[in-house]
Amino acid sequence: MNDAIRIVLSCFALVLPGTVSADTWPSRPVKLIAPVSAGIATDVVARMLAERLSRGLGQQVYVENMPGAAGTLGTAAAARATPDGYTLLFGSAGMLSTNKYLFKSLPFNLDLDFAAVSIVCQGTPFAVSVYPGLSVKTLPALIALAKAKPGKLSYAVDISSGWAGMIGDLLNRRAGIEMVQVPYKTTSQAISDTMAGTTEVMIGSALSIEGFVQSGKLRRIAITSGEPFPGMEDSAPVAATLPGFRFEGWFAVVAPGRTPPEVVRRISQEIRGFQQDAEAAKRLAGFGCIPEVNSTPERTAEFLAGERVRWGKIVQELGVEPQ
Repeated sequence: MNDAIRIVLSCFALVLPGTVSADTWPSRPVKLIAPVSAGIATDVVARMLAERLSRGLGQQVYVENMPGAAGTLGTAAAARATPDGYTLLFGSAGMLSTNKYLFKSLPFNLDLDFAAVSIVCQGTPFAVSVYPGLSVKTLPALIALAKAKPGKLSYAVDISSGWAGMIGDLLNRRAGIEMVQVPYKTTSQAISDTMAGTTEVMIGSALSIEGFVQSGKLRRIAITSGEPFPGMEDSAPVAATLPGFRFEGWFAVVAPGRTPPEVVRRISQEIRGFQQDAEAAKRLAGFGCIPEVNSTPERTAEFLAGERVRWGKIVQELGVEPQ
């Protein structure tokens, strides 16, 4: 290859998408898409991360909220973005795994259109809690009572969280019980009726009920994380009774597919600095999040793939029809 051809090919490579060097990146602000409304926990955690990345990268990292369609609008925007490291997605477990099975069609392919960067943190699990007047104090005791009274116990769920209803359905199926689901439009309504004994059981975010548990107005008897959760060690995981039963949230950062690997790795390294910061960990704990301090692009890709396979099996087991 003569020198003239080399020069032409080098110039051509400079204009190809994704030909960004980690040595020169970033040279301008970076957008972090949060597919949620401003002010909710997901948005706040995304802004905490953006603030730390801005300092580490020497360029502003700003959050752009793109709510709508259970996160699919913002996810689609990230998938279509130029893969140059200047657009990232801050996604939840639902956006990056569950949605694949809950929608008939998506304007992107979760398996092909994104480059894994980092699992930022694991979120608070869901909790199975009961009316304090109910005699049970453990999940096995609740299952025994439900078997003794088929169709007589009811459990409250906030229907705005697709997970709560699925957890209840799966609990019924795997435990061989027939508790009746009572849907509510808000978590506060579900909590209120369970405290009053209108519904005997509630399935909802463990963080949302923690204050009521501490005051004795609700009794938490199990959590849906795979392992005991910090601060909730008094409640055994559902998996201790029903092996393999795990529902836990998480937040991850991904980039558009074909983003240069060296840029992906640089972002991952900066996120690790955020995860290992003691003050950041303290603030994240307020949102029920635990930093995933050993995350790498490779581990993140493996985790995301595993979560999608796992969710595919759960949806199939429950016979959930995509909408």
